[in-house]
Amino acid sequence: MDTDSVNLTISNKTQETTKTDMYQKDGFVDYENMRIIVRSINMSGLVELEFEKYNAPVIKAEILTDKEEYFPDENITFMINIETDQILKFCKYNPEGNDR
Repeated sequence: MDTDSVNLTISNKTQETTKTDMYQKDGFVDYENMRIIVRSINMSGLVELEFEKYNAPVIKAEILTDKEEYFPDENITFMINIETDQILKFCKYNPEGNDR
């Protein structure tokens, strides 16, 4: 029988840095350049972990508008400029909550 979550405490060799996080099954937490993924949690205390080492992408983002100030009822046209050193996956965002 699987449980939903487990608390894990991660520390470095000298235990100067200690961090406790709650993990859910198939959930993950990132620590600098390492990702810890919990694949399985069961009632006997067995926790199956997967470790991935990765390089976090360097991302520079800016929002560009036509002017600095707008009236409350004025439409705002903007552009988001994103630069990165790696290929990233993005999703569509609609601030009005309409996916059409």
